[in-house]
Amino acid sequence: MLFGGCKHYIKKSTRRMIAVALGLFIFMMGTIGYSYFNAAHIQYKIKQKVCASVLKYEENLLKTVEECKSNKADVLISYKTQDDSAGFLYYKKLNSETMNEVFKIFRLWYIETREDEIVRFSILPTIQSLLWSNYECGFYYTKEDKAVDVIWGGECNGEIEGIIPGIGKYWYKTEQIDDNWWFYESKSGWNK
Repeated sequence: MLFGGCKHYIKKSTRRMIAVALGLFIFMMGTIGYSYFNAAHIQYKIKQKVCASVLKYEENLLKTVEECKSNKADVLISYKTQDDSAGFLYYKKLNSETMNEVFKIFRLWYIETREDEIVRFSILPTIQSLLWSNYECGFYYTKEDKAVDVIWGGECNGEIEGIIPGIGKYWYKTEQIDDNWWFYESKSGWNK
């Protein structure tokens, strides 16, 4: 009799676990489906939020730009590495309160300082990046206040679309946020 009760309990608990797993699976598929089919709307909301934040925290961002220009590293990254060679440096090693705040507020992946007076702030990729053909976005500061392709280099007139050998289709768009500040977004490597 004792074992009969255990079987009933095990069957009941197994059914509950299956129901929970099925519920989680349906929730995940719904989230992925929503993200995929509403990509344009979500990308627009991301752009609005980033642009509003750049305007709100412009003073801290300008301090960050100056710190980046005076730093030895070409790229400040959001994760620790074993070796700080090749121009990469974990941003917390600078012990800068402003830099720490900027990385946290904007959820940055990295900040790249280039020789042409451009400082690029790349936002941490999300699951949407994978769903939307390697979607990447961020913003940049340029002293000359002109539209540029911060990923492949060169000036642009706001939007570029083409094919890059070995990568596939490439799309890039940049829009001015304020004086010297630009928002950018790109997709690469997808086929239609």
